[in-house]
Amino acid sequence: MTNVSYKFLEQTLDKRLMSNMRKKRSAHERQKESYQTGEWASGKKWADDAPRETVDANSVNLISTGACGAIVHGLEDEFLEVRNATLDSLCELALQSHSFAILSIDFLVDMFNDEIEEVRLKAVHCLTKISNHIVLREDQLETILAVLEDFATDIREAVHSMLACCHLSTDKCLKMCVDHLLENLKRYPQDKRSIWKCLQQLGSRHPELTLPLVTDLLGIHPFFDTPEPDMDDPAYISILILIFNSACTCPTMIPLLEQHTLKHYSYLRDSLSNLVPPIKYLSQGQSKREVKEVSTNTMAFLQNELDKIARAEKLNALTRQRLQETAIQDLSRLAKIDLSLAASASCASHYIQCQLLFAKILQNKNWCCSSMLALQHGNTVKNAVEQLLQTSFRLSHVFVGLTPTEVATIMQLRLKVFALHLVYIVRGSNSSALALCDHFLNQVENLQKYLYQNNLCSDAFVDAVFREMDQLEDPKPGTVARILQPLLQSYHSPALRLTSAVRQTKAVIYEPTGDSDTPLKFTAGLLLGINLDAEIENVTDLKTVRIMVKYPDQQCQMILPKSADFREIDSNRHRLVTTVLLSHNVWSEACQVEIGLTLDFTEAGMGSNKNYQKTVSKSEENTIELCDPVKVTISPKPIKKGI
Repeated sequence: MTNVSYKFLEQTLDKRLMSNMRKKRSAHERQKESYQTGEWASGKKWADDAPRETVDANSVNLISTGACGAIVHGLEDEFLEVRNATLDSLCELALQSHSFAILSIDFLVDMFNDEIEEVRLKAVHCLTKISNHIVLREDQLETILAVLEDFATDIREAVHSMLACCHLSTDKCLKMCVDHLLENLKRYPQDKRSIWKCLQQLGSRHPELTLPLVTDLLGIHPFFDTPEPDMDDPAYISILILIFNSACTCPTMIPLLEQHTLKHYSYLRDSLSNLVPPIKYLSQGQSKREVKEVSTNTMAFLQNELDKIARAEKLNALTRQRLQETAIQDLSRLAKIDLSLAASASCASHYIQCQLLFAKILQNKNWCCSSMLALQHGNTVKNAVEQLLQTSFRLSHVFVGLTPTEVATIMQLRLKVFALHLVYIVRGSNSSALALCDHFLNQVENLQKYLYQNNLCSDAFVDAVFREMDQLEDPKPGTVARILQPLLQSYHSPALRLTSAVRQTKAVIYEPTGDSDTPLKFTAGLLLGINLDAEIENVTDLKTVRIMVKYPDQQCQMILPKSADFREIDSNRHRLVTTVLLSHNVWSEACQVEIGLTLDFTEAGMGSNKNYQKTVSKSEENTIELCDPVKVTISPKPIKKGI
């Protein structure tokens, strides 16, 4: 349908039938005309009902009646599948023809009132796609803004995105949008982030429409001073986001702002820098506070730190440990300064921290002697081994985007950690090591396959392990530990070289905010639902995501979200919108419950070995926290007995 002329496309939106580009009357209309003129065939005359004009059949070009009103019929079809398919076709045609897009606006807006939520959402998405071709009028906006009262969160946020992309015709349209968005914020406070992003785009797209509304939106009186608004009011922040984004390209707006509004700009520039842009037209006192961009060579600093650690292998143990401790501190600060290198710096810091823990454990000559550990340094070595397991486990699962060579380096470090853990359990404790030994041998086999498939070479320690394990006939824990102990003390872990753009798995919880001291009361033994809205980045397998709920009595629950609760933002980001159900017995007073997001690898990777899983002392070994937990105050109340 891409090569169809505009005249034919126009007829798909019109139910009137056309013949030779002239309106074709129906049989009913022709009979009605004959009745009104009295020209009915009496039968007394020959051929008195013949056509009034003779038409050559070859000269008439009939357009297929199926194309006339085809889209209108499709949008009015009783089946939602047909309506959805029609909306897709209408959107595709509108993207290719500016004139057709203008004609299709009214039909798309009418579909906002469809009884099926899926169809309404499809209509909003279609109007968003063609937003660059259209300008919305007031009558069309009335129908669109009425959808903001919809109970479905997806539809409201889709309308926010659509309004952010559209062009408005008059300042009344913009005022209407702002009023309805503020009413939406009042009715559904959870839409705050989406509304703020919408107003940001509305302000940057319509500075000329925002200018005459500034005094009205801010409540500025020409003669009297008005009280300073509350900066904790989300509605006031919404208006400021609209105005400040318009002021970037409209310098005449700055003199209209009051002094306290300029102070609020400085505050919002620090707290909401992603929504409030820098404005160069502000007064000199304000402009001096803007930090100028300075070119930094943070990537070179990162590579320099890694080179220092690589050269430190030839130094003595004490000097090497000091360099590693200094490098860990520098990389931690670098991750806070330059967010673009935060993942790479954090990955290098974790790797160096594992090397440092290795050196400290092996530096203790009695680390693998159970009798000496029982007398001294027992807990120190045990805690260091557990910390090494946790750090290496996080290093293996949190960072993505690594090259095969970098992944192989981390896998070899992880194998060395398993080897040290096995020797520690066999030599330094009385626990069974059968499961640990089996798991270590499985990791050796997996590493061999990975190196062979990617045509990579192993380091000195791993190469020695491969040779010894191939010659071993009966791999018992004691025999394997006896072989690994001298190898651990003879070979150092190679330095890590980062050449790729590393990404880190993380999450941000937007709701609940955790800033409310008012306890949520519910009847003990029943359920309390808490809305959770979070954004997850760089998670390769969403099946490993868990919602962790930790109660004051140290009970910890891992909740598996439904797959329908995840919504893809882009290839690396997902949004989790769900309801967390809490329940507990009666408490004497209100207490805080921690809600967070974690990755649970109990059923995957190293957790697939059930015997090894039982051997691990802490359940946190297979879980990784993606963010700091949010604290919510709840208060289970006793059941009220009836009269």
